Amino acid sequence: ARLGGAALAGDPRAARLEAAAPVRRGRTHRLRSRGPLGTVLARDLLGLRRQPLLPVGGALLAALGGAGVGLWALGRPGSLAVAAPAVLALHLAAGLVAEGLRLLGDTLGSPRLLGLPPGREALAHSVAPAALLVVVALPVSVATAAAGGPSAVASVALALVPAGAVVLAAHWLTAFRVLPPTLAFLPETGPVVLVLWLLWPPLLSAGAGAVAVRVTGLALEGTPALLVVPGLVVAGVWARALRALHAATGAHRD
Repeated sequence: ARLGGAALAGDPRAARLEAAAPVRRGRTHRLRSRGPLGTVLARDLLGLRRQPLLPVGGALLAALGGAGVGLWALGRPGSLAVAAPAVLALHLAAGLVAEGLRLLGDTLGSPRLLGLPPGREALAHSVAPAALLVVVALPVSVATAAAGGPSAVASVALALVPAGAVVLAAHWLTAFRVLPPTLAFLPETGPVVLVLWLLWPPLLSAGAGAVAVRVTGLALEGTPALLVVPGLVVAGVWARALRALHAATGAHRD
């Protein structure tokens, strides 16, 4: 019944959680109090220790995405055809270690036991995916771009900042989205609308992140004023992510 309800609601996450095998690794590890923020971070770390394939897979995808950004820098001014798949790989990598963020979205309607407002708790849950991008994707991209000299390395280092910010904002959109639009439940348009609704956060991540990477490269080619564009892209995506958080919080309160 619960699987059927997840299918009717267009919620693949609910179906996956229902059908997933129970976690059997690391059951002897216990979560200890480290203050509100520290406990949230420790909880995410404990979850990754109990499912070690998630951080391993995330690291592999982050390395792939970082290498893609490095290859983009070697071919400056680069191409969106290279940047978009690289940012999409970063998005998928961050998603494997962002389970805490999605669980927060699932439990917004429950009492906040640690006393943290949803925004601060969401930022704490974003530390794990952000750390993965910094620890894995950044060194791999810099090493890949090193053959192009200091200018290519500078392009990679600057381009990954807006790309990573867009990726994290897109995961907020995934975690805090509310019910699908009404058109998703109509027989004529439902399947297409539902698929687009499910895919639009990663598509936004790949598209906006690729634009930010591309424009950053052009700015370093001799038009520094273009650096405003990646900033506007990041600000726009994060504004949408914050609206999604507020909408989800309000929906749970109602």
